[in-house]
Amino acid sequence: MSNNVTLYAFDAENGDCLLLINNNTGFSILIDSGPNKKIVSERLITSIKNVLINDFIDLAIITHNDDDHIGGFKSFLKKDITINNFIFNSYDYIKKIIPSPRNTKISLKQDKDLFKNIENKIINLELTENGYFLDINIDIFNIKFRSPNLDKLNKYRSWINKEEKKLRNKKISKSSISITNDECIKRASNDIYFKEDTREPNGSSLALDIAFGTSRILLLGDAHPSVVINSLIQDNEEITKYDLIKISHHGSEKNTSNSLLELIDCDNYLICSNAKNSHGHPSPVSLKRIINNNEHAKIYVTKNNSEMKEIESTFNFNFIYPLNSILEFKYEF
Repeated sequence: MSNNVTLYAFDAENGDCLLLINNNTGFSILIDSGPNKKIVSERLITSIKNVLINDFIDLAIITHNDDDHIGGFKSFLKKDITINNFIFNSYDYIKKIIPSPRNTKISLKQDKDLFKNIENKIINLELTENGYFLDINIDIFNIKFRSPNLDKLNKYRSWINKEEKKLRNKKISKSSISITNDECIKRASNDIYFKEDTREPNGSSLALDIAFGTSRILLLGDAHPSVVINSLIQDNEEITKYDLIKISHHGSEKNTSNSLLELIDCDNYLICSNAKNSHGHPSPVSLKRIINNNEHAKIYVTKNNSEMKEIESTFNFNFIYPLNSILEFKYEF
């Protein structure tokens, strides 16, 4: 009997919410939960329950503590979604593996509240000598962590100690296209125009290289590309082939470089965004970089709305949209 795995990518507005299921065993991995927004969480909960084979989720992976990745878990846990285990590089875990001065004040509320609720279900990750977390094997899935590394965790820890402020939800406003097609082509053409994301919470994001059977997917969370590049180079492979890549940070211009794309061979790219936000996500420059690297690339988006269609038409892209707010990627081996 052949094995069959499905990756579901849900419409979480400008957030991430993915579900990976082994259809033979029912084993499930949830990656992030979208924002702390009631109407979004209720829709996601319904979608998740409709596709689960078992009446529980085996493992939830929280890539980092930005609201659009962690926020929905509060509602998920209240709405009787049973989650057996978690992977979460929370602040409390990071401070265990990276010592810091005493008496630092931390007030990342969603991080700390969730950690208290799930502490006894967390699978602790181990740092290796090369500065990255050790691979784990669970069910048929091998998970390699391409981000963060020790340097990014240290920077994140220092950032928290300086901030001493609450994680707050920012109001989302509609973004408008403020770049011409000619300027987009120029900025996508060469990394001399590329400026990497420097935000420390994004640098702490888990990036998941998941292999199962003959398939392999790369789910980049909000990771910084330089950290992923360094991890790929350490593998001593000239080119790494993937069946699907979830692009980092909702398609931000600062999280997808030509240098990263040149190290991978992939035809399918996923953007988790609604194109209706104050950050300019997804950036047409990042999308153009993808197409420049592979003219046959397919770009899947989790939102079907007028803002996404405006980006598509203005910059001559061809997006693949979700059906009933869900994208399905099926793998047989």
